[in-house]
Amino acid sequence: MPTETFLNLDPNKQSRIIQACLHEFGTRPLSEAQVAPIVKEAKIARGSFYKYFEDLTDAYQYVYGIALREIHKGIRPPDRGHGQVSDYLAQVTNFLDQSHQSGYYDLIRQHLLHNEERIPPRPQAVPMELSPQNWAVGVLVHTTIKECVREPKDQAAKLERLAAVLTKLLAQ
Repeated sequence: MPTETFLNLDPNKQSRIIQACLHEFGTRPLSEAQVAPIVKEAKIARGSFYKYFEDLTDAYQYVYGIALREIHKGIRPPDRGHGQVSDYLAQVTNFLDQSHQSGYYDLIRQHLLHNEERIPPRPQAVPMELSPQNWAVGVLVHTTIKECVREPKDQAAKLERLAAVLTKLLAQ
């Protein structure tokens, strides 16, 4: 996560750096990303980048976290253990719509298609107290989102498949 030095920067400078990171991480996989384009676009010294972030992965995780928080703002998650199929479909559709309407879609796409497996997992990213059914719903929802981002033209069919599987799973 960013250093205190970054968090204490002028908000306009922070925004320039975040936008430069979004551009770099949204146009290429993290494994191909470089600091040089970020510092050039943000108009900062290369050494400053390393005063603000440990490395590219650190900057990526910070910017990706911002994106997820912004996209999820208007999305109400279904109640754990009480969600209906329609609730989960609405959640997936809202996430995809919010992603497309935000300035974060390219970053989300790069993350799901290229970067997800390269990023160290967050501690307790999946709470252990989740029931097997709720865990399965989460995996299915995430996989459907990933498939819809990979092949947007097939979104309706993927959502129909999710509905069919969730109908059976939640009936148990």
